[in-house]
Amino acid sequence: MLRELLGRFNQRFPEQALSDDSIVLRDAIAHGRVLPLVYRGERVLKLLKFKKPAKGSRTAEVAFAALLTPDWFRAQEAFLREEVEKVRGAARTLPRQAPAT
Repeated sequence: MLRELLGRFNQRFPEQALSDDSIVLRDAIAHGRVLPLVYRGERVLKLLKFKKPAKGSRTAEVAFAALLTPDWFRAQEAFLREEVEKVRGAARTLPRQAPAT
């Protein structure tokens, strides 16, 4: 449903087209698993999202993986801020409607 909405937005506002990466990120955060681990001598968290396993399989492929470092969070925040600005830019192109009375 979200992918369909994004597609409709991108068709209507191709100059402000949104990235599918926002959906990938949302799905990973919503449906992924967070694992603690030691990386380069530091304790960190890793976000993993798995693809749906094939029927009868006992294993699943990794669809998304990220170390949840401060730099990663800053990069995601900057990316999402850019996506929000695209939506705001598209909204500015819409005709203004008179308030309902």
